[in-house]
Amino acid sequence: METQIDWPIPMSDTGFDKFASQYSEILDRNIRFSGAGRQYFDEYKLLCLKNGVISPEDSLDVLDFGCGTGELSSLIAKALPRSRVFGMDVSEKSLDVARQRHDNYENLIFLHELGNEKYDLILAANVFHHVPVDERGGLLLSLKYALKPDGRIVIFEHNPWNLLTRHAVKTCEFDVGVTLISRRNFMRMAQQTGMTVSVKRYVVFFPKFAARLIPLELLLGNVPFGAQYMLVLGLPR
Repeated sequence: METQIDWPIPMSDTGFDKFASQYSEILDRNIRFSGAGRQYFDEYKLLCLKNGVISPEDSLDVLDFGCGTGELSSLIAKALPRSRVFGMDVSEKSLDVARQRHDNYENLIFLHELGNEKYDLILAANVFHHVPVDERGGLLLSLKYALKPDGRIVIFEHNPWNLLTRHAVKTCEFDVGVTLISRRNFMRMAQQTGMTVSVKRYVVFFPKFAARLIPLELLLGNVPFGAQYMLVLGLPR
């Protein structure tokens, strides 16, 4: 699919090319103290999406912005067989890995650039803390412009109030120099760009061995101790 950029994405190249071939392995080592690897957390995010954001019958155009090597994109493509899923990343080598690993999904396309497409759902999972602070508002505004009128943006970000999260970020070689953004500050940024916030909850409270307790997280959404938080943003009606 050919795409052309008619509006800028103010996001610098993050240097992920050098990590592309070993991204999952590096991340797994970095978070091994949690008892889980990348796959567990990707599946966790999909579970969050299934809880009120998507359903298998949906026919959507979905953008996984900052898709990296495409693991979460492929899970979404499998969960939404009637939808088109687009994985986009600034790292060409990450996209090469994604295309090699996930070429068995006909409804999944990987892109290096964005153009005039409009999306029903845009996902940015742990992307914004890699974006320079002064570029974040512009990036969110660009994603807003890429939404269909009833579209939504789902954000997952690290919770800076969680000490284990701060440790994981501090010791991760591809998180060097990043600045985490709190849920409150992200919500303020969303409102400044003219977006509404319909879901705002902390997530990832329990390690893998206690995964059976995950349903309880719906009761803990405002407790600021989850490892990450989830926001669902939309356009004013």
